[in-house]
Amino acid sequence: MLTKKSLLISGAVATIGISGVAGLNTAFAYQNPNNNDLVNKIAQKFNLTPEQVQAVFDEYKSDKEEAKVGQYLQKLVDSNKITVEQKALIETKLATVRADMKAEKDSLNVWAQTQGIDVSYLHNYNLQDLVTSGKITAEQKTAIEAKRAELQQKHEAARTELTQWAKDNNINPEYLMMHNGYFNSMHDHGYKKDDTK
Repeated sequence: MLTKKSLLISGAVATIGISGVAGLNTAFAYQNPNNNDLVNKIAQKFNLTPEQVQAVFDEYKSDKEEAKVGQYLQKLVDSNKITVEQKALIETKLATVRADMKAEKDSLNVWAQTQGIDVSYLHNYNLQDLVTSGKITAEQKTAIEAKRAELQQKHEAARTELTQWAKDNNINPEYLMMHNGYFNSMHDHGYKKDDTK
């Protein structure tokens, strides 16, 4: 029964991805941490948990990203910017980065749950406004600030390591889309810029 429901959800996700709903695109529907309405509606409609629905959205998004990255890397090969071997190295590295990012996301969800806060508060929120509105306490604000600083340090270390990895493999770090790109953020695809020219 779950398989049938998963197929129905996949169909709904694909339909939304293709046509959009009242101007909402799929990216907004499952990237915006404040917009769980679609996930919750689908979960309710098909008698699933929001986590099960979110997993389908995440898988769909990941598949789309992999296809775009594959096309981008193939263009780099076709334009002699990288070799086929370097493309394979990048794809392997990307798989590792994705796994690390998923582990980090899972870890952050556990941390937020332990702290009794919404994990989305780690991103782009004025924490003092959240304290003032009673959504978090002053202690939670301090914990979020510390976690943000920790994440920034991890991000910088990962970026440094990735830049060195690229140099060690004779790959231009720009081809790793690190400038506002994939390795920088799962939600901002730097490969929109055409680096294959």
